[in-house]
Amino acid sequence: MGCRVAAEPCLTKGTSHDALRKTPWDRKLPSLVKDGIQVLGGLAEVPREDWDALLDPAATPFVRWDWIDAMERSRCASERSGWSPRHLALFRRGRLVAAAPAWVKEDSDGDFARDWDWAGAAARAGLPYYPKLCVTVPFTPCTGRRVLVAPGEDRAEAVRRIADGARALCRREGIPSLQILFATEDEARHLGEAGLSLRMGFQFHWRNEGYRTPEDFLARFRSKDRNAIKRERRAPQEQGIAIRTVRGDELSKAPREWAKAVHELHSSTVRKLMWGRGWLNRAFYDLVFERMPDALEVVEARRDGKRIAGAFNVAGKITRSCTSTCACTTRSTSASGAASPPSKAAREATTSCRGDSCPARPGARTPSWTPGSTTPCAAPSPPRPKSGNARCGAGASNRLS
Repeated sequence: MGCRVAAEPCLTKGTSHDALRKTPWDRKLPSLVKDGIQVLGGLAEVPREDWDALLDPAATPFVRWDWIDAMERSRCASERSGWSPRHLALFRRGRLVAAAPAWVKEDSDGDFARDWDWAGAAARAGLPYYPKLCVTVPFTPCTGRRVLVAPGEDRAEAVRRIADGARALCRREGIPSLQILFATEDEARHLGEAGLSLRMGFQFHWRNEGYRTPEDFLARFRSKDRNAIKRERRAPQEQGIAIRTVRGDELSKAPREWAKAVHELHSSTVRKLMWGRGWLNRAFYDLVFERMPDALEVVEARRDGKRIAGAFNVAGKITRSCTSTCACTTRSTSASGAASPPSKAAREATTSCRGDSCPARPGARTPSWTPGSTTPCAAPSPPRPKSGNARCGAGASNRLS
């Protein structure tokens, strides 16, 4: 079990708006500036090389220019789909020194903020909640950098400037809520220092703690659990299923074909789920496979030469995020030189969250409002995870009146 420090808005008293009414905002965007905060109506307004120059090892591929622009160009994240771009860019003497991807949303669909209870509480209290400004990556609950800062710049100061710019934007456009979702732990600390409120949440993460081979990982379990995991890993081969991982070079030779295959698997999966959402279209997959195959993996499972399952993975310098079947995920981590992620038996056998891995301490009560604001309900203590190695991420939010 992994943990993250997330956020929910604090609630300030005000009754001039219906709590869930869609408040209009000024859509006129200013021209580019040489100094100060610039609000961008799309990532195409800044050069790719300027944006990507801000990325550090903690930045996942999800905040690369190519990924975000593909979201917008394919209209997966566009005003039509409920994601109106309001990216925040900090310039000094015409040079981009910090930035944050941000969108205005009139609902919580696809941002994984899990803030429906807060919206309901706002409605009961007669407070405006939507629209909200979300600093995040659409459809992606993956912890990573949310405020990108150029090398050599003071990160804490840059985070403060971006937070101030976000609040100013909200006040100017009449947006009552601000959220920074799935930020890193150090960003959460800086955002808290900048006056935003924090809360804690939990995610499942698997982390390689020095395992060089799958056998190194299995050695931590008792014999019964090791045998159960080995049986699970043998099952595909016994059923005549061949699994392999396809990466950059091979993907780049036929990007459209791989994009088509992944989109078909994705569409087939979401159609089978009552709660499935087809947020990503074929155009998006075409763009990312064409532009950034170096950051992508496809793990495919075939029987008698026919592809029957697969995983679409996005691999960064530190983390790998994936949508997959269990067997394909196992194959991907094994093929990359890491051990397999835990199966059901492995998850049940892992140890509880440890303090050195989880400084936020699961179960701690974290305030989710600012001093002096009206607080119709307290933030509940998150449940303590039963098992797993902790990995902390962070986020923040603010309530504006």
